[in-house]
Amino acid sequence: MAQAVEIVHFKLNENVTDTDFLESNDAFEKFLNEQPGMLYRSLCKSNSTATYTDIVYWESLEQAQLAQQAFFNSEFCVEFAKCIEKDSVILDHLDILAQSQCENQAKAS
Repeated sequence: MAQAVEIVHFKLNENVTDTDFLESNDAFEKFLNEQPGMLYRSLCKSNSTATYTDIVYWESLEQAQLAQQAFFNSEFCVEFAKCIEKDSVILDHLDILAQSQCENQAKAS
């Protein structure tokens, strides 16, 4: 099985502040950390467009898809999902063809 990366682009609902969103993100991270196969996550924000990009590395595409299904049934994800403008969401799964190791990961090995 090839590792996969999940990339989600989205904007926040108009009434949601960055602070509100980051609080809900803490609970969402608990959910992610419980998911089998989750390797690494990075949440980014574009200063020019206020678009967020959520990047999650998975051991396999199947595990990413199982976590995606579990997302909708998780209490940890309810507040996180309420913050996001649903029509802005663009989700894609990609196969990883090549990668380099993060410096901190290399030191831990």
